[in-house]
Amino acid sequence: MLFSRNLSLPTTQGHGAMTVAPLLVVFLLLVAGCGETTTEPGPDPLTFQGTVQPTEDHPDFTGNVWINTTTQQMAVTVSFVGGPDADGYQWVVREGNCTAPGGVIGSEADYPTIVPDNEGTWDALLEWGFRDEPSVAMEVDFIPAGGGNAQFLGCATLEPQPEG
Repeated sequence: MLFSRNLSLPTTQGHGAMTVAPLLVVFLLLVAGCGETTTEPGPDPLTFQGTVQPTEDHPDFTGNVWINTTTQQMAVTVSFVGGPDADGYQWVVREGNCTAPGGVIGSEADYPTIVPDNEGTWDALLEWGFRDEPSVAMEVDFIPAGGGNAQFLGCATLEPQPEG
């Protein structure tokens, strides 16, 4: 060590000199910030909101949808009324809007079944998300109680809400 001779201190027990150079190097690295890791904060979540437009076959099915999203995750809250008795509801979020839906965001297999509580609300946090879409469409199907084929109930075009 280059500086150990000048930075040696006697110990109080007389066992020779204790070199403080390694301690000084660690201290200098910490002060200089070499041991720090920093990450830039990600963008604030973007809120999308929309109202479910029911199909002609299910005119009483209405609801509201809120999605708070980043590029990393998506928090979804729904509130439905007037839906048929169901074991749950299937759903996907697509690029575009209800009149011109595009591709599914994420994978259809990653969307959990919506099972509303007694007030008709449900929420979930998904470990993937999206950002910067001008609008998205949330399509909702119901899964009939006791099984059977899912039937399309309605769609909500969700638009980004002003931040603030």
